[in-house]
Amino acid sequence: MSGPDGTKRVIPARLYDTLTFIMDSLCEGQGVTVMHTSAQLTTQKAADFLQMSRPTLVKLLESGEIPFTKVGRHRRVLLADVQEYEERISARRDQFLADQTREAAQEGDYFVVPDDYKTR
Repeated sequence: MSGPDGTKRVIPARLYDTLTFIMDSLCEGQGVTVMHTSAQLTTQKAADFLQMSRPTLVKLLESGEIPFTKVGRHRRVLLADVQEYEERISARRDQFLADQTREAAQEGDYFVVPDDYKTR
């Protein structure tokens, strides 16, 4: 990669892919946010990241699903903890789907379409 002043730097492939994604997004008029994983998020920002309501996120915090700290009376969540929760939920979902698929295949129901398959 060449800088504006002509200096050249070698960029690892993993970082190159990320920078290419960021550049493409910006060229398409999309906003991009880059944050350090140790960044503290408000409950609203964390809820937005997880695409859920703030009250739902607060329930997860209070139940111990996601660690948090309090600054005065305000909760703060580390981005790394929010990402870890997202990965944990995704892994649970993937495992559930794999289990359901395996069970349906074992019972011979995997390719059977029920008569009432229409939902509306």
